Amino acid sequence: MFRLIFILFLIISNVKFGLAQHFEVHYRESIVRDTTKNFNNAKIAVNDWIFISDGIESYYYSGVKNYSKFIEKQDSVMQDAIFYADKTKAVNQVSIKSLVSYDSVGNVLYINKRKDSIWNKQYSNGYILTQERIPEISWKISEDSKTILNYKAFKATCHFRGRDYEAWFTTDIPIIAYPWKFTGLPGLVLLLTDNDNQVKIEATSINIPAKNPFPEYSFTGKKISLQQYFTFMTDYMRLRFEKMQKKLDDQDIPDIIKNRPDFKKPKTSISGGNSESMRFIEKHF
Repeated sequence: MFRLIFILFLIISNVKFGLAQHFEVHYRESIVRDTTKNFNNAKIAVNDWIFISDGIESYYYSGVKNYSKFIEKQDSVMQDAIFYADKTKAVNQVSIKSLVSYDSVGNVLYINKRKDSIWNKQYSNGYILTQERIPEISWKISEDSKTILNYKAFKATCHFRGRDYEAWFTTDIPIIAYPWKFTGLPGLVLLLTDNDNQVKIEATSINIPAKNPFPEYSFTGKKISLQQYFTFMTDYMRLRFEKMQKKLDDQDIPDIIKNRPDFKKPKTSISGGNSESMRFIEKHF
């Protein structure tokens, strides 16, 4: 049934919009980096991304104006101390913005269907660039449905690079759009979550035609393999957390914060912040 829907979907899509028609979907990513925790007890990295495509070339990018906001649910006092330090500048500045750095382009995932390739360009103290073939994800589509953003969405599940995922996609709009590398579904992915409650990506708005142009892109940067990428990013995130924690430990926290009855001195190391537990969407390749 869904194979027939997929074929009809592609025909309608090409006739109605044409291959040159740009469209865009805005997604919000919420990710727990520490795989020993979940959304209920961990810091959450929240980023806004844009998927923009003409049906052949697609970009999934963050841009210079977006940055991670780490939300500490367990220790609001420490969060207050961070923002207090940033506002008063009376102590060493440790702002949430300092965790992630971009240049004028930002992080970009470029997908080219004709070349069957994905290029991931990420800024981490300089650009790094990886290339791979578009993954063939084995989706299992069910008849389960629900309404998301006023669209009828169908449920699909898969296992991809270390995690089990549940996606909800719609065929009400004749475009194919998805977050990150989650290709292969016959429609627009509106919501994607993992079974460990550590990843949630949800569509927030849809623009047809797109309001933004394709981002500027060049294949420059340090070219590394996927294996090197996972090793590099794991160590990179661990070191950044440790550096931030050290700044918090070394600075003089204002008395107005220390005198609060619920104040707790920050730990010298982040729980779970080791090279094995710190992960992004993909645990391995």
